[in-house]
Amino acid sequence: MGKSRQIQNHLRQCLDTIGEVFEKAEIGMSFASLYNIANKLFAKEKLDNGGWLSISDPAGINMGHTIPFIDSRGSLKSHDWPEIAGLISQSRIFVNAVEKTKIQPSMAFTIEPRLKNIKNDRLPTVFFHTIVQIKKDGQKELISDFDEIFKLSGMNYMLSS
Repeated sequence: MGKSRQIQNHLRQCLDTIGEVFEKAEIGMSFASLYNIANKLFAKEKLDNGGWLSISDPAGINMGHTIPFIDSRGSLKSHDWPEIAGLISQSRIFVNAVEKTKIQPSMAFTIEPRLKNIKNDRLPTVFFHTIVQIKKDGQKELISDFDEIFKLSGMNYMLSS
């Protein structure tokens, strides 16, 4: 992203804020609760996730979704990619303001807000696709693995510490 310290700081701030949202996620918490907590964190950081509408989400705006078929509640038996893509799209549960689904063990969902700085519209919208894995034992992990991409693109300021 060039040498602009302002953009570099913005990118780092957005990824760090996603990490803060991950830290707040707890088993038994509804997706709506996590979404509302995330929006408070975004507001504190002068960030907004409201500029992106999802046509497949009944609420319109979200910051992520489940990864269908990661647990034993369903499976994909087809070998037809368009059919599989449709099943996945229709089976996602969104992390939005109204979703009552609760975070459970053996669940995976994305945290992928499209963050914009509300004080400076010259900064880019930032979109990191991260995955939260809730393991069977209740431990959670944030899967991002961006370091190799950051190294390759000379973005060492973004490397995990």
